[in-house]
Amino acid sequence: MRRASVLLGALLMTVCGCRKAGPPPPPANDEARAATARRFFSLLTAGKLAEGHALMNAIMKDALPLPALEEAWRKTQEQAGPYQKLLGERALSVQGSRVFDFTCAFARHPLDVRVSVDRDAKVEGLFFRPASGKLPGAPDAPPYARKEASEETELSVGEGELKLPATLTRPRPRPAGALPALVLVHGSGPQDQDETIGPNKPFRDLALGLAARGIAVLRYEKRTRRYGQKLDLKTLTLKEETIDDALAAVKRLRATEGIDPARIFVLGHSLGGTALPRIARADPKLAGLVFMAASARPLEDLVVEQLGTIAGLDGKLSPEEKTQLEAAKAAAQVVKSPDLSADTPAAKLPFGIPAPYWLDLRANDPLKLAAALPAGTRMLFLQGARDYQVTVKDLELWKQALAAREAKGEARFVLFPKGNHLLADGEGRCEPAEYLRPAFVAQAAIEEIARFVLGGAR
Repeated sequence: MRRASVLLGALLMTVCGCRKAGPPPPPANDEARAATARRFFSLLTAGKLAEGHALMNAIMKDALPLPALEEAWRKTQEQAGPYQKLLGERALSVQGSRVFDFTCAFARHPLDVRVSVDRDAKVEGLFFRPASGKLPGAPDAPPYARKEASEETELSVGEGELKLPATLTRPRPRPAGALPALVLVHGSGPQDQDETIGPNKPFRDLALGLAARGIAVLRYEKRTRRYGQKLDLKTLTLKEETIDDALAAVKRLRATEGIDPARIFVLGHSLGGTALPRIARADPKLAGLVFMAASARPLEDLVVEQLGTIAGLDGKLSPEEKTQLEAAKAAAQVVKSPDLSADTPAAKLPFGIPAPYWLDLRANDPLKLAAALPAGTRMLFLQGARDYQVTVKDLELWKQALAAREAKGEARFVLFPKGNHLLADGEGRCEPAEYLRPAFVAQAAIEEIARFVLGGAR
């Protein structure tokens, strides 16, 4: 098994081992495996990496030589800050392996150190991940969302084999009359209902905050997360990945008792914002659109820009980073080539995503589609000034394309000076590690959305 570096917020190192072929030996008992995991964790955090390395199985040692383990631990502390203390521990079984999560406090943000132990009570996997679950001392909900001010109902979106679990959050007590409602549409990647990244749950923040202000909010699990193994990725486009389910969610709301069918809005975050003009074109009865950190530029260009930004954080470009960046640029050029076709090998394209996905994006310019929406379509654009994933450049492009709409009061553009990609406030330059620290969508963003949906002053 090879060593791999994964882009997970802070580019944290993930390494894993596997077993040799042949009949499995008698399994070590759970106590022995737990003892190995705890011993390895103690040696790692004490800086005794050579002793910890000796606890690995042969395949893991080969996949992760001692110098590589030292580099992984150094990088982790460089990004998360020096290790401080253990906050908690839990054990679980994953595909026959015994896995132990050690939730740790580092100087900048918490992480889970996951240690996988094989049947011989040898370490076969090591992962550094954003801390999962509620951290000691962390608030349960944003301060603007009072628990008693909302209630949640579990339901579903769509029909048949691709039905998606969903949650409808409504104000409590429910006001007289039918409620305005908002559907939340995810950004790229397989996302859960809360659009969880590390300890942050921006869609949950939006649902709770807006329900407390008299607005019903529907959020659902993304299709690629729920049914990723069933989908035909060779033909998948943004329509199947995002647009169809957003339209199904709107349909579900229109059939829900207590919801005003004439006041249903859709919010799209990041790539979900890119999809909004297509969603609105398919459903012209929508009351309005909220673009949250919505990308206006081609996705392949954003990939190159993001990789360049992350690689340049330490002021230097390593050979590995340079190779990765050049590969991304080459893949972006393939997407832009007039020779791109459905038969173009996925290996030549960004992230190995097959050509139909890129052809579909290329054929649907969100700026032109937004400008062509029916007169009177209301649009709200929210952008964080510190966002390096979708930047102020994108907001300016939306403004240029919709200048006539803005002049008529149909489009509003709001820049949050402290906002990041999740519209959570921060200070200084935003770096990937910021998304591994608990934060909430800014109250100012909640208030802007509420005024827009409720039809208040702009």
